[in-house]
Amino acid sequence: MKPIPLELQNPKNAEVLFFLEPLSCHSDIVEPLRKVLNSFPNCKSFCPDEKKFKYCIWYLNDVVFAFAIGMQFIGFRIPLEEQEIASKFSRKEYQFDDNLWIATDYNHAELDEIAELAYRNVDKA
Repeated sequence: MKPIPLELQNPKNAEVLFFLEPLSCHSDIVEPLRKVLNSFPNCKSFCPDEKKFKYCIWYLNDVVFAFAIGMQFIGFRIPLEEQEIASKFSRKEYQFDDNLWIATDYNHAELDEIAELAYRNVDKA
């Protein structure tokens, strides 16, 4: 298993990484998100063990802003001031590291819009 990149080992990501640590992810849900996020400048991804289908995360600089888990859900870090907008996309909500995280279906029709909202707001983490 690969260690979490050092740049991500900080208080901004502590709770979400702890939550994700035991979780797995089906490879089918990663591809739609990867396709969208690959178009964003400087966006990086990490999976601790692809052979064992562990969770996947995407980050910018030192902040995780998206994850893929299970067989259906992808999650996004959303600033609290964007909660009203984000609620229209959300199937589940989490609170990690003083941020709202929403989880939605990997094949959501507006996946690119949700991903862009999270990406644009990374600096507010």
